[in-house]
Amino acid sequence: SGHLYFEYVYSYAVCVRKFSNKTAASLNSAYFAAQMVARFSSIFLAAKIDSKKLLLFFGVGEAVSAFLLYSVRGTAPDVKSLNDILFFIGTCLLGFSDSPLYGAGVAVSTTYLSMVGIYQCIFALGNYSGQLSLLSLVGDIVNQAERWLGLSLVANIGVFVAIYFLVY
Repeated sequence: SGHLYFEYVYSYAVCVRKFSNKTAASLNSAYFAAQMVARFSSIFLAAKIDSKKLLLFFGVGEAVSAFLLYSVRGTAPDVKSLNDILFFIGTCLLGFSDSPLYGAGVAVSTTYLSMVGIYQCIFALGNYSGQLSLLSLVGDIVNQAERWLGLSLVANIGVFVAIYFLVY
């Protein structure tokens, strides 16, 4: 989801949220900086914390960022400045939460399966097909189609519940 998001975030920030080009570029850079911090810190966290707890931590961060990003759609002058700040925070949180999820998911899966051959292929295929399914969703969000908002929130809550029961 992260790779698709950063490709859309600049255009969305400039075209819909009316950010300046410099501010939109800073938003994109902040996303990558958050990814870098998360990937670097997850190396040390993985040595100290159980992989199930890491998956839950980053999964909750992903759900919170999705909620923030889906809730800051208003561009009316009375809420725009607050929504722009929340949009920036949500983008950074998405970058931080999204990058270690795949590694944490593989680490948890190795406790149940031997991640070789076909299992690793199925896991990677599921990861990439999940990312591809976001194309239409992100496109509709950019075009402000309200019908996807409830579905997206339900899907994120469902993912959170599934992660919780997988971990505990």
